Amino acid sequence: MLLHLFLVLLTWATPFSVDAFSVHQQPRHRISLSPLSFSIPSSIDISDISSSVSSSTLFISGDESLIESTIQAAATQLMEAKLFTGMAHLTLDLAAFVSRGTAWLRLGAVMGRLFVIGADYIPDHSVNTDEFVFQVSMMSISLIGLIHSILPALLAMTLPTSKETLIKDGRAFQVLFRNVGLTWFQYKSLVASQALEWVTVPPGQVITSEDDNQKDDGVYWLYQGEVRVASQGQYLHNVTRRVAPRLSDASLGLFGETRLVEDSQSFPPTTLTAGESGAILLRIRSEKLKSLMSHDVHIAESVRKLLFRSMQDKLKAALLVQS
Repeated sequence: MLLHLFLVLLTWATPFSVDAFSVHQQPRHRISLSPLSFSIPSSIDISDISSSVSSSTLFISGDESLIESTIQAAATQLMEAKLFTGMAHLTLDLAAFVSRGTAWLRLGAVMGRLFVIGADYIPDHSVNTDEFVFQVSMMSISLIGLIHSILPALLAMTLPTSKETLIKDGRAFQVLFRNVGLTWFQYKSLVASQALEWVTVPPGQVITSEDDNQKDDGVYWLYQGEVRVASQGQYLHNVTRRVAPRLSDASLGLFGETRLVEDSQSFPPTTLTAGESGAILLRIRSEKLKSLMSHDVHIAESVRKLLFRSMQDKLKAALLVQS
């Protein structure tokens, strides 16, 4: 109550101004306060308000969904790139350290290069030119090697074989190639690649001579019959097989195996002549075999073992003759 009375007196009190000589009453100014005017529409369209609010809401939600989809797409591309990078390392490492087969090794190398290119392309849908040229070059080298590795196998699956040839192939594989680590499928791939072929020589015909040493790259293995061996005009020995060769002396029937050695010219050439009963021989084309060896480590290892075994058996036989 007292506060209210004080406010009334303060409102109606006359203000004064004081100077050095007198006190002057200040004139009172009437301040007229005009009431605030508001314009209120007679009616408000609720549907317009609702539609505008809905449009704003849809616009905001549309922007949010666009941002979310963009972020999700970027995250997906990043995950795919990481996945391709991981697969590239996995295939290259597994091919190099797990698989011993040359074909699987080169297949893994090709797949690894494809994954590397994919990992580089996915994030921004572009590939660095230098990186692309390098990866494609490496992939092409692996692809060419892969073709060289699997082509003999594909030919072996479609190779027609007669019953007589199949019997000879089976015997040659059992006594000559199986013990040095070659598989039957690899043997058939050598036949399909024309690295191995059967030849029948009539009696008295020269199989290979010293004069043809530069032209003939054949290594011969006696399956049945008789072969006379001479070198530099001197007769050395005869090798005779009346029946199919046995496992114990199979490598003794190899002739000219030094052609598979790198420096084959350092060995003296020989002349082979079919005996009175003729001869059936397996001809090994050394140049073709060397080419296949360069693309298949298993074949290369098997051929080296075969050479070592042949030289060992011949040295043992020579020592027995001298004793």
